[in-house]
Amino acid sequence: AKGISMLLVEKAMPGVKCRHMKCMGVWPSGTTYITFEDVKVPASNIIGKEGEGFRQIMYNFNHERWSLVCQSNRLARVCFEEAFKYAMKRKTFGKRLIDHQMIRFK
Repeated sequence: AKGISMLLVEKAMPGVKCRHMKCMGVWPSGTTYITFEDVKVPASNIIGKEGEGFRQIMYNFNHERWSLVCQSNRLARVCFEEAFKYAMKRKTFGKRLIDHQMIRFK
């Protein structure tokens, strides 16, 4: 078949080696190095239809992209709010930071 296919590779299969990756910040995520050495995967472990793996991967990316957009938008709003609060509170040269023309312009 043309294209790529999704395969289920089980951790217990001969030739599959896993080792924990030390990550900063998200320790419980379970991020792991996986090494494949001469792993034999039976044809019965194909996920979906043969040759349609790319479509499955792209379908999953849509959800990941939407999640990333939501997170990025929220973080940008929080950063803006915090910067605005700081500019309202901080005083320089006898007036609030927000009252300076260039800061207000930004």
